[in-house]
Amino acid sequence: FERWNWARFHPSMFSETNPVESTERLKKFNDSIRLCVSNNGEILSMVNIELPHEKGVVHFQHSEKGNQFLDTLFEYAENNLADPESEIIKTYIYDHDIDLQEIATRHSWRINPDRQDHMAEYTITNPPPNNLPDGFIISSMAEGGDYTQRCRLNGLGFNHPDPKGWTTPAEYREVQKAPDYRPEFDLFVKTQEGEYVSGCIIWYDDYNRAVTFEPVCTIPDYRRKGFGREVMMEGIRKATAVGATRAFVGSSQEFYKAIGFEMKYPDHEWIKEL
Repeated sequence: FERWNWARFHPSMFSETNPVESTERLKKFNDSIRLCVSNNGEILSMVNIELPHEKGVVHFQHSEKGNQFLDTLFEYAENNLADPESEIIKTYIYDHDIDLQEIATRHSWRINPDRQDHMAEYTITNPPPNNLPDGFIISSMAEGGDYTQRCRLNGLGFNHPDPKGWTTPAEYREVQKAPDYRPEFDLFVKTQEGEYVSGCIIWYDDYNRAVTFEPVCTIPDYRRKGFGREVMMEGIRKATAVGATRAFVGSSQEFYKAIGFEMKYPDHEWIKEL
């Protein structure tokens, strides 16, 4: 569920210099969504895109009661959400989700064995103490965070060296309007001189007592020095304080394994050529 916060309020949704484009992106996201809802208003199943620029990629969510509507959602997705140029449509299905796999197979989707990922899980027990080297501190956007530095961190942390491609402070303020965004959970490691070198956002799902890390990044000059681990462990400590018992991150990277995440929920890409 927390990926919805990051999808709807992802920085790429907003353009400070082109508000018309922002409106078009948000409209495309909202218009993609189809819900199957019970008479009492309970959402039973749904389909949506995640990011408007990812053409032909869709995501299905369903409860057991909503399985009966999945055929309708697959037909809608194939007719409306495929890449118009390649006429290909893709989704990602957990290996344990037999119901969704059976329906995808019935609609002639095929599994791509070469595209596997995981939802990794960390069971929160006693998080380790802060182990930052001298000259660095962990802070949050709730403590007077610098928007320019936060945008620089995201830009360099995701390997975009040109500042023209970075999120602007105004666009980052739009990100902060996500329903489950908490500035105290928007964390970063900084030097004594004020340079942000590693950061993450944690999204707290109080219903399930779980947090999701999205995004996590470290700028190139400071990688493999423990800063990513330290900022995530600070996130775990903050999660513990609000009652979370589990943490998730959608990635199979060795980095997450090394700091204690288990590659617990594998998924595969499924594809259909229309």
